[in-house]
Amino acid sequence: DDVEALLARPIRDGVRLDLDATILMRLRQAFSAGHVRKACVGCEWNGLCGAVASGGYRDTRLQRPVDAQNCPI
Repeated sequence: DDVEALLARPIRDGVRLDLDATILMRLRQAFSAGHVRKACVGCEWNGLCGAVASGGYRDTRLQRPVDAQNCPI
């Protein structure tokens, strides 16, 4: 719900998010401020994600998923 509100669009299973620099910056700012963390409650990665956010996402990289149609395997 909180990410839907931030992006002003519905997010459901199978929805693809195209993250440009502006959207990524908004998501990171909201996460760092604690505004989009409802799904983090009880998650084993919560501490790690919080540390990455508090470090300003330094050395964090995102990679596009491999297109299944072009995957050599």
